[in-house]
Amino acid sequence: MYEYNYILNKYDKQPKFTSRSPQDFGASMVSRQARKKEDVPLFIPAIMDGKGRKNENVEYITMIVVDIDSDIRFLGFPNKNRIRPEWENITYFCYTTFNTSQRTPKWRMIIPITENIPAAIWMKGGWDASMKIFGEMFSINEKEFIDKSCKNPARAYYYPSHPIHTGEPKQLWNYGKILETSEIYKRIEERKPKKIKKYKPLYTPKRGKDSEIAKKIELEKCPAARKQFCKDAGIDTKTIQSNDGSINEVGYGFTCPNCRRSDATFIYIDGVNAHCNHRNTCGWSDSLYNLGVYWGMYR
Repeated sequence: MYEYNYILNKYDKQPKFTSRSPQDFGASMVSRQARKKEDVPLFIPAIMDGKGRKNENVEYITMIVVDIDSDIRFLGFPNKNRIRPEWENITYFCYTTFNTSQRTPKWRMIIPITENIPAAIWMKGGWDASMKIFGEMFSINEKEFIDKSCKNPARAYYYPSHPIHTGEPKQLWNYGKILETSEIYKRIEERKPKKIKKYKPLYTPKRGKDSEIAKKIELEKCPAARKQFCKDAGIDTKTIQSNDGSINEVGYGFTCPNCRRSDATFIYIDGVNAHCNHRNTCGWSDSLYNLGVYWGMYR
């Protein structure tokens, strides 16, 4: 059953609760003619506490609703072939909205979910995660197309409607599996900032022999010594072009001593230190001398 509230018009402050089967819900979404969209009732995809139409009165969100109403970039009304294969079997409903046109398509997508989402979670990542799912369905950057003002949990949406004496509105209904709410929670977790490991230097000599100090300075100041270090350590090198157009030689692909990954490590031959570019989860950086000590090349 689909549970939600509805209001008779945008001035109606007292939502009415209803529960409908998928078939009855689909029948309620048949587009109706109207002189203006304000003549059409609205639905609120939420369960409320009965105290009025305010965000603080929303207890649960019951379905995802995506508004394609950007004034910057336009996304044409979909067909089933545009949806990625891994999402093609879920239940969804799309319909053009009152102000759509061939030049500026405006439409809405409803995606039912298996379990209701608490309003507090919806506001703290649930809405963003749901929009991310929409973007994945169409292989797009969802932020370029969606109406970002629709995050509030008490948001009301007009039922499908179209102006009198216009062409037939577009609708697309796909019956399949209901989207697992766990997919939303999974993306909430993915969006949380990762804690950066606090890296402790591998080797910090308090007092070093002259030869150790000389080697450390040489590795910091001399590109030829850094290139030889890469060769001695079995690190591959290549030439790259930076965003500013400059040409740099780098060593790459060695195992990070901190996170144990090798896909984002690099050493600038004409630069300072070795680095791991997993900035959100590692951020390791240290001198070539300390790295050599760690690998047993020195001392």
